[in-house]
Amino acid sequence: MELSCNLHLDGEIHGTIRADHAVRVGRDGQIKGELKADGLVVAGKVDGTVNAKVVEIVEGGLIEGTVYCDELIIAKGGRFFGESKPMKNNITPLKSESKAGSDDADNLSAQG
Repeated sequence: MELSCNLHLDGEIHGTIRADHAVRVGRDGQIKGELKADGLVVAGKVDGTVNAKVVEIVEGGLIEGTVYCDELIIAKGGRFFGESKPMKNNITPLKSESKAGSDDADNLSAQG
């Protein structure tokens, strides 16, 4: 799914989301897969890989997986299980974007 607007999710999405703006996962919202957005606020659950400049997990929110971001905020009552890594030049390809040149992408990420 590719979006050029903000997204507020109170349902379930399985797959890849690319948003030019902010994504908010409401308390009843769930994303399983890959997410690339300008910003992310999680009150529900995200399971997978996240790429966003700013990621905020609010009370009751949960992220499980790998987060590439410039800023990670975890409020009291928010939970994060996984890895957080800095974004490099604000361009961190999602797995599906790097498959075409997966050997090169794997080599670059292994060096960084």
